Amino acid sequence: MKKRYMLCAALSISLLACNEQASSNEKVVGLNSPDTEKMAYLFGMQLSHQLFGAVPYQVGEGLSLDAVMQGFNDAIVIKTDSTKKLQLTNEQLQNIGQVYSVKAQTRMASIQPDSAKRASMNPMQLRMYMDSSMKALPKGENPVVTGKPVKIDGTSPDIERFSYMFGVNFSAQFENLSLQSEMKLSENAFKQGLNDGYKSAQDTTFKGILPKDSVEAVGKRFSENMQNLQKKRMEEAKAEEEKLKAEIAPLRGDTLPDGMPAKMNYSVKLDGITMKATDLQSFAGKPLLVFYFSATCGHCQHAAPEVNKLAETYKAAGLSAVAIASASNSKKGIRQFMENTKLNIPVLLDESRQFGELYSDGYVPKVYLVSPDASYKIYKSFEKEQETLKADISALLKK
Repeated sequence: MKKRYMLCAALSISLLACNEQASSNEKVVGLNSPDTEKMAYLFGMQLSHQLFGAVPYQVGEGLSLDAVMQGFNDAIVIKTDSTKKLQLTNEQLQNIGQVYSVKAQTRMASIQPDSAKRASMNPMQLRMYMDSSMKALPKGENPVVTGKPVKIDGTSPDIERFSYMFGVNFSAQFENLSLQSEMKLSENAFKQGLNDGYKSAQDTTFKGILPKDSVEAVGKRFSENMQNLQKKRMEEAKAEEEKLKAEIAPLRGDTLPDGMPAKMNYSVKLDGITMKATDLQSFAGKPLLVFYFSATCGHCQHAAPEVNKLAETYKAAGLSAVAIASASNSKKGIRQFMENTKLNIPVLLDESRQFGELYSDGYVPKVYLVSPDASYKIYKSFEKEQETLKADISALLKK
């Protein structure tokens, strides 16, 4: 977390001193603008300058600023309008990223010096050699900027889809900086920064709207703000940890050699996602399968359909099942996970962190088989232990 804060602060200091798609001549930021606009502008300019100044050489093709803008706009809209969707699916975005990753690797391999030349250069010389060699490779020109909305789909040129992907990614970085800085950054100022970053990548004499002293002043204030927020959050996190320890102390009961509770405590505080419940009391005294997961975990996405199959297979024999999402998940993210994986067992959220603190080591997915007497067995490597779990379920249901 600390590294993330300092990186954002460093970005602001080291910057160049210098709905509808925003027009390239629409100006939002000026010397008298508030820091929320200046910082958004500088951040957008930094990202855009790096993108258009480096990536075309890496992949051999010019990028589309219009498509970048469209990706950013689309990603911003869906944050507040659940009826809207990106023009490309996550799978399409991942696929186009892979296509250009291969292109970049191929171009990089083509300029590698032989072992003798590499041995004769120090790290700085090697970097300069690689940079100059990369820029000497042929590359396509950037498409003409129109400032107009762009329609993107699976049949669009690869470079448009690739550019759109960056716009979507920029939206995530913009939102993250807004969140971490607790500043309501201006989307229009950020887009103005994207435009000017594009210009600065094409013309080294273009320095942007804000002079050096203004950039440094904004960077200093931003850095101080981030440091104060970091201190505040560390203090809050420490207080939250102490509060959580106090809450779970009476819930722990007898412990196993590894320090985990010997029994499943059905009174742990949970929040219902697909069922009205505040704990696990409705499952007490029953054979129970618990799936502990995170909506952002790839292994969890693979495990969920298998958990579904187990729950369905043994339901008639008396096995209950419930999924518990770890505290870091949003309800929207959980529902999307359920839709993607077709998870159809009751789902709860460990928003209080009590379940995770008592029964998890921080890694997911985990599956627990709980006996009617509340004793349980953990399957930490679910994908490898499915046959063992099936045998254990059968044995438990025969008791």
